[in-house]
Amino acid sequence: MSQKTIQSQNELEENNKNQEEEEENIPQYSNNKGSSDNLGQKNRSQENLSNLNRKQSPNYYQNSMVQSGAGSSPNRKPNDKTFITLQKKEEESQVWKPYDFLFPAGRLAKLVKVFDVYFKNFPFTDLLNKLKLTDGYPIVNLIGAAQSNRGKFYAGLARACFNSEAIIVDSAIETGLEPYVIRRDLKLVGVAPENCVKYPKINSTYKDPYELSNGHTHLFLVNDKEKTLQWSQETLFKIQLVLKLAEGKVSKKGPRCKIVNVLLADTPNYLDEVRLAVKYDLPIIVCKGSHICDEIIKNSQAQEEEKQWNLVDEEMQELLQKGHFYMLDSLDSEDIAQYIHFFLTFTPY
Repeated sequence: MSQKTIQSQNELEENNKNQEEEEENIPQYSNNKGSSDNLGQKNRSQENLSNLNRKQSPNYYQNSMVQSGAGSSPNRKPNDKTFITLQKKEEESQVWKPYDFLFPAGRLAKLVKVFDVYFKNFPFTDLLNKLKLTDGYPIVNLIGAAQSNRGKFYAGLARACFNSEAIIVDSAIETGLEPYVIRRDLKLVGVAPENCVKYPKINSTYKDPYELSNGHTHLFLVNDKEKTLQWSQETLFKIQLVLKLAEGKVSKKGPRCKIVNVLLADTPNYLDEVRLAVKYDLPIIVCKGSHICDEIIKNSQAQEEEKQWNLVDEEMQELLQKGHFYMLDSLDSEDIAQYIHFFLTFTPY
């Protein structure tokens, strides 16, 4: 072998050795996709482990709730204004509940169940907003009303309320007024203890005198926490409701609308309501037609030494001296209509 050939082989081996050394110094990059995924998964696992350790910290959830505005914080106490407001709203929502009530073959009425009639600061405003009765209305409040043979008397009363755009408030049971209210599409509001009234039945052959009567547009069935409320115990709620209906919205300017009470005394449950009407300085029309009212009218026309009280007790006699009572010795529809018109437009005291 010649010397030139041996030299060429030595140069080739030396070049190959140098190339291998250069390849060893080049950084190794993998094109294997699985290797890249494994690396990302490992990083995510480390991150999740870090988060888990953070969440296991006793202050983690408390700090998160404080940052989001929920839960308790060092600056937020149970007597906080927002806390009290939310608690108050929750309590008020449990005091009353509205329903739609359809009388058998009759009108659709709004029925409200009041679960605690003695609830402090009862939310009348929210209640009347829900029922859309916030405009302020003249009010005719019937005291001791029940079914009676008053004939066209109620026709005159309904006509006067229609012309005055007044709301009639009674005890939710039948009085004889209902046909005239339906005919003129008036608002008739009934207030009664839930324990003392009965719901009407379909195709019933007997009509209970304490059955809710068709013709009412709004019904308030009230009770107390023990569910033992009886007749006469609803009168405070009734008179407060009457005052709120006449008052209307708080933001409304001007005086309260007129209120007139009509004493019928067809039931023995009238004294407490008369007492409240006198307390709130409201006019009371005493209408002929019941034994109580007839006796009051008769003695109002007699001399002091000629008066004979057989049915009217001493407390009622005292109230007659203190309050604003006006006697109506007539069952004529025109007479009651004139009385209602007068007291809904003018207060004579």
